[in-house]
Amino acid sequence: MQCVRLVYCNAMARDIPYRLCLALLLAEGSAPAQTADLIGPRGVVTRPCPEVSYSVVLGIESPGPARDRPHVDIMRCPETGALQLFAWERNGKVPAVGVELYRASIGPILANGNVVVVVAPGGYDVVVVVQYRKGKPQVVFKDSTHGEISISSTASRVSVAIGAWRNNSRRAESFDVDETELTP
Repeated sequence: MQCVRLVYCNAMARDIPYRLCLALLLAEGSAPAQTADLIGPRGVVTRPCPEVSYSVVLGIESPGPARDRPHVDIMRCPETGALQLFAWERNGKVPAVGVELYRASIGPILANGNVVVVVAPGGYDVVVVVQYRKGKPQVVFKDSTHGEISISSTASRVSVAIGAWRNNSRRAESFDVDETELTP
């Protein structure tokens, strides 16, 4: 896995007190050599695309190469430009979780401990939260909106709030940060 550059994103919305985005932009052709087809309900990837656009590596202080640590990859399908999200366990040979984003671009990415938040803008914005529990990644939140998405983070919690643009309602979810959950 060859790291080309490190990208930091700043808070863009005025009501977000803290946002840290960390994404490693990987060189083309750095996709894993072995992948498996993931089969499931609508929104779950049935065939992985070959090109890794972003990789968020968790457990930075863990020993060993980045590809052997828990990580979340955003993959691009060259034919369509569509993006997919894959989450890998430590030393995983195939992704444990795969989600179609149905978008062609990525917005903010936040990684804090065992929680990764990915926002994909489009006609309506999609937000996906992956949380590792006992070393296994799970999609714990997935939603879309025409309204505003707010992400905030402290040392112990990540919060995602989604505002509905028609009725001014707001949905908020919080996720506990615990880096020990990255290992089984």
